[in-house]
Amino acid sequence: MGMLLNQNISLANIATGVILPVSDGLQYFNLFNDGSQLGRNFASGKPAATVVGSPAVNTENITVTNLGNYINTNVAQGQEMTIITIGKPTAASGNFVHWSNYGSAITNGGSGLTSTDFSRASVSTGNPSISLSYSDDSFATRKTLTYGVSSGADTVKLRAIASVFSQSGMTSRIRDLTNAKVASNAIPAGGVLSVAGTILLGSHYTNVEGSTGNLYAGMIFNRALSDSEIDTLYTSLKSYYSGKGISV
Repeated sequence: MGMLLNQNISLANIATGVILPVSDGLQYFNLFNDGSQLGRNFASGKPAATVVGSPAVNTENITVTNLGNYINTNVAQGQEMTIITIGKPTAASGNFVHWSNYGSAITNGGSGLTSTDFSRASVSTGNPSISLSYSDDSFATRKTLTYGVSSGADTVKLRAIASVFSQSGMTSRIRDLTNAKVASNAIPAGGVLSVAGTILLGSHYTNVEGSTGNLYAGMIFNRALSDSEIDTLYTSLKSYYSGKGISV
């Protein structure tokens, strides 16, 4: 049976589907509330995720670590995407990787180039940042667009974050949904976003940095959602977690 995302009773571990208020382009969605369903994908007709290692199962979340215990969504990164994640860094320092393609091979041009794409949250401030790889010379070289929400430290470390990028619109933005903050950047003139491997939750493809944190949910669309659509999804997620006594 299906469940409404915003209902306040725990049916997620027995539901066979989820009724989302926005579903067009949905490629992946899971709530990490059941240790037996970590590879589940509520997106209709889409492949299940792959569980790498043995993420520790907590109440309504799992602990993920870089290259050790994480989720491979099996969703290939494209040039039009929205990725919504809910997570909290738990290490003493560094960053917590919400999602990443960093280190996977770029497949839409060049030779020997790898992606530098990811979104992460600072352990010290909680603030999110995004990194996107692109080329303006037909992938003879790779460049990186990096920026983030940097309006001071916030005490709340559990964040709902939306990463959005669009080749057709030549735009990108990262939204700290929990604190209603946003940072945006245009794709540089002539820039072509990279296409690379499948999106990982909680890990890079390399040991470029350590990362440990608790992951509550992940959602991937193959298009750039509008702010209104993201707000609608976030409202449903807030309602769902509020029913569990969790503020996101």
